[in-house]
Amino acid sequence: MRANAWGLRTSAALLLAAVAASQAAVLRVVGVANATEPAFTTLVDVPTPSGGKSCLISRFTGNPLAPDGLDLVPSIGLDFRGDFSQLKVATVLNNITWPNTAQPADPSLAGPGALLVSGGFLVPPKSVGAVHVVRIDDASGTPDVPVMAKITTDKGNPLFDGWFYHESHSVDMNGDGLMDVLTARATKPLLGASAGEMIWLERPAGPDPLGSASLPWREHSLAAGKYAPDVFFVRQDLNGDGLWEIVYTTFFSEGGGSFSVLYTEGDASPTRWTNASAVRRVAIDTSLGTMFGVRTADLNADGRTDFLVTNHVDNATLSGVYGYESPADGDFTQPAKWTRHTLASGFPTRIPGPGQASPGLALAVHPRANETSGKPLVVVAGDGEERFHLLQPTSENPGSWNYTRSVAFDCQGTVGAPVVGDTDGDGWSDVVLPCYDIGKLVGLTFAPQ
Repeated sequence: MRANAWGLRTSAALLLAAVAASQAAVLRVVGVANATEPAFTTLVDVPTPSGGKSCLISRFTGNPLAPDGLDLVPSIGLDFRGDFSQLKVATVLNNITWPNTAQPADPSLAGPGALLVSGGFLVPPKSVGAVHVVRIDDASGTPDVPVMAKITTDKGNPLFDGWFYHESHSVDMNGDGLMDVLTARATKPLLGASAGEMIWLERPAGPDPLGSASLPWREHSLAAGKYAPDVFFVRQDLNGDGLWEIVYTTFFSEGGGSFSVLYTEGDASPTRWTNASAVRRVAIDTSLGTMFGVRTADLNADGRTDFLVTNHVDNATLSGVYGYESPADGDFTQPAKWTRHTLASGFPTRIPGPGQASPGLALAVHPRANETSGKPLVVVAGDGEERFHLLQPTSENPGSWNYTRSVAFDCQGTVGAPVVGDTDGDGWSDVVLPCYDIGKLVGLTFAPQ
């Protein structure tokens, strides 16, 4: 009985400590530096004399005559330790159209550090996007880019109805042991309806998959039409059968915005995704307008993976950050069995103009970079709402989905997509925040002063 009572007291003490730590978390600004039109940020491993993480920045503009590109901050951890305002931004590429996210490419494709850069947007004449494989070998002086290969086939006219990409991932889609690329694309033509499509790009079996003779890679369509994937997506095993499904948001596709799932039914073979006629989809939620970000995290620390989702609307009442719990019995094809929680709402779009909306992407983060227990905090890029927010859970009780909300930084303009990680190796999570309109890169950290 004593041991049991001691265990209960210890558990209670640890719970209170976890709650106190969560409530006491402070995200403070380290510094603000100049950067040209910073949009999406990514921490990458690029060889530098001092080592450590570098930060890749996508840069784009609506000016049809101005180039887009990729910039790099070498060894950004040194800037977090020193004078962040003096960080140096080096241009990597000036000939890549409207780069959005950069995701790790399979190392066997182009070596360690290679990236899949997804690009293009609805702005003429930049609406024909592409997926590129990019590898940066050296960040000292002028960054060296030994690999830049476009693996997609251009689709549409850049002035009227081009197709563009937001995110791509390395995945073996046909079971041949070679890593293919899974991606989603969208179009919003000047005339006619917008649309979306999920495709996978088959990696050639030869010794030089990025050589001119191997490009572009062969496309395979997985889903088009109503509620087809078109922006962000994640892969997750939703029913514990060892096979992954595709959980995604829709923004441009027929049917409007949704939080949805793509899956195959009754087929466990490695080639199950090669038969498009066997691919099924289910719209879980279509009530929140156009949807945007989706990421996985155990938001309520109950040991199960949840989905951190944002919509992207010009409607302060509807706009918000949401957590979705998949059905505990694994029956994910039944929308009524999913549970949606509102983590934060009311993101007014302060930037006027057509197409402006809020919020942007949301990320889960533990103040201690290697922490895996307890509820994570959530950071939210407001996009057209202009501010960067920190959401903190009010309780460690898995049944509680209440959060406090504070403004960590006011960008006074469009907020880009931040990245979270321990940049300087001190054990604390850092945030690199792009403030697009004002041309600033902001460093924030949970590390105490």
